[in-house]
Amino acid sequence: MKNTYRVVVIGSNRSISILRRLSTDLAQEGCDLMATSSFTLGGNFVIMMIVNSDLSKTEQRDLLQPTSDANELQLIVDRIDEFDPTHDFPEVTVHIHGTDRIGVFSYCMAILNDAGLDVLSMHSDLLGKGGEGKEEEFLNIIKGRATLGMEELNRAAENLRNNKIDVTISTAENES
Repeated sequence: MKNTYRVVVIGSNRSISILRRLSTDLAQEGCDLMATSSFTLGGNFVIMMIVNSDLSKTEQRDLLQPTSDANELQLIVDRIDEFDPTHDFPEVTVHIHGTDRIGVFSYCMAILNDAGLDVLSMHSDLLGKGGEGKEEEFLNIIKGRATLGMEELNRAAENLRNNKIDVTISTAENES
């Protein structure tokens, strides 16, 4: 197949089970679904697919547009030069929990990035209030690689703890 596309659909108030319909549309036209990733955030979801196809970009979009329109999805189709199906496996998981305030996410990410955390995936949630009279709390779960080593990452975690942000770091060996 001569073309590789990144296909992204964005929707809300629907299940990501729409992936079944999209993958069926692709398969019926002989398109090869090489990889897919999806996630939800509140009532919203995103599905990203890497597709090999003999179709032109316009034909690829036209194939998926009816399903996208019927389900009120935003559809993005981009041609990409190549796709490397291999990926790095995370070696660390970082849980960050604290009081939500403007800039806290940026602050945490700056400290961890400077300590060599290469983020491979991340999920962030607001947890609500911890009780009557309490402030909103957040939780971030990050999977990644410690490019500067665990000692540097642990030093960064201690810096965050000193600023009343709870941080737990576990390695892949400890998670199995």
